[in-house]
Amino acid sequence: MSAENLTADTYLTERLAQYQSWYDKKAVACKTKYLRMRAFTVISTEQLLGHEQFLFQAKVGPYKGTEDHEAFLLLVERVEDAIATENSATLNAMTLAVEAAAQGVRSSSDAKVPEGTPDAQ
Repeated sequence: MSAENLTADTYLTERLAQYQSWYDKKAVACKTKYLRMRAFTVISTEQLLGHEQFLFQAKVGPYKGTEDHEAFLLLVERVEDAIATENSATLNAMTLAVEAAAQGVRSSSDAKVPEGTPDAQ
């Protein structure tokens, strides 16, 4: 595509549309990867909370031999710790995803043609 023969329609259909498609595919891939990581974290936390409830109700594990109020305080502490850990993992994953996306934008702006884009050879 030479600059002398470039029209708005040509640019929109041959250049802009290619890059929109490429970035759309990249965005879907990133979202899918993030959702898989997020689903794993959520499922793990849900299972941990269910396990903790069972231990508390059965008065076994860390709750064995504790008075009701003490067991309750321990349950709250352990559940809140699990929730905070999951929130921290989610925040970390989101931060890494944003940083990776920003790095991809910086890398592609540094290079003449981003790797994997329609113009890459």
